[in-house]
Parts: sequence; C-alpha cells; structure tokens
Amino acid sequence: MKKIFLTLAFLCFYSLNISAQSLEDIKVKFKSLLNDFCELHYEDCFGGREYISKSLTVTDVEIKDKNTIRVKGKHRYLNYINISATKSYYADIYIGEYYQKITFHKQSEDVFLDTYWEECTRDISDD
Repeated sequence: MKKIFLTLAFLCFYSLNISAQSLEDIKVKFKSLLNDFCELHYEDCFGGREYISKSLTVTDVEIKDKNTIRVKGKHRYLNYINISATKSYYADIYIGEYYQKITFHKQSEDVFLDTYWEECTRDISDD
C-alpha cells in the first residue's frame, strides 16, 4: 500500500501542472507516513528520546533524484531529561524496485547547545 502511494507521489511531482491543493494533499500523506515512521522507530533510532505523537509538520517536499523524495519540517520529542524539544528534520524517502527505505535526519543539541544532525535509516517495505 505504501509503495503504491509513494509511486503515485512521484508521478504527481513529475507533473508540470501540480495544483496547490494537490501539493497540500501530498504533504498530508507524507506527514502521515513520517508520523507512523517516528511512532515505530524513533526510540530505537535515537535512544533516550521519545517522539511526541503527531507533532511532525511538513514544510517542504522536493524531488532529490529519480528515486528519492526529500521532506522537510519540524517535530517534537522528549529529550534525555524528559523536556520537550522542537527541532528541524529532513527525511529522504527512497523508492526502489524491490524495497523502500526512509532515512530520517533530526537536528539535535549537545550539552553545550552546539547543533548537530543525527540520522536513522529503516527499510519500510513491510511496515
């Protein structure tokens, strides 16, 4: 099911006459997909942090290459000491012939408030 949606999303982006409403619909679908991804994988990927359900927003969707869509936005999570943080993310959604995967990149801060990026890649073919 997800493969069908992702394939259709690619086709929509390749269309030259995509309407604003269609783009908003696509953003809603990617928001749902990435929310599900975070619900399933966030704690595994980013130990000690907990994704705050349905906090993810989508601000931009772009084609990275012929098999990859990049989605950007913000999300919230509870950090190591259970304090809520709102940070940027970008996710690369790859659609191959035999598998699909998401690489989720999240912005983080260390104890000195220096910003860095963490990433997590998961195969979503069977999710």
